[in-house]
Amino acid sequence: MNDTNNPYAAPSAYARQRSGSTQQTEQIISGQKQVIYAMLLYMLAGVASSTVAVALGGLIGLASLAMGLIGVWRLCTGLGHGVVLRVLWMILLFLPLIGLLLLLILNGRATRYLRDAGYSVGLMGART
Repeated sequence: MNDTNNPYAAPSAYARQRSGSTQQTEQIISGQKQVIYAMLLYMLAGVASSTVAVALGGLIGLASLAMGLIGVWRLCTGLGHGVVLRVLWMILLFLPLIGLLLLLILNGRATRYLRDAGYSVGLMGART
């Protein structure tokens, strides 16, 4: 019997399949979350050093740098960048304003990749 004429058949829906390897996508998701948190810490470090105490701002800045380095490495690995380009991105992260712009650029690339792969991406990264 043909199911197209069956009024009691369950409706069929097109479900978008998520593409890409699971490990690669997981690296991009975790790297993107770390990069987003690093950007927030970076901004918090600027506010803390100008309002509360310079030492506190420096500590938060170091935490932001460490989180940013790990996030950039994971993102670049997931996006398929070579080792030379990964190291270059990480060196550029040490420059104050350029580092923040670098994090924004990599976050945009990760968002584009994840949306193309079928993930819903919000303000704080991919929703899994």
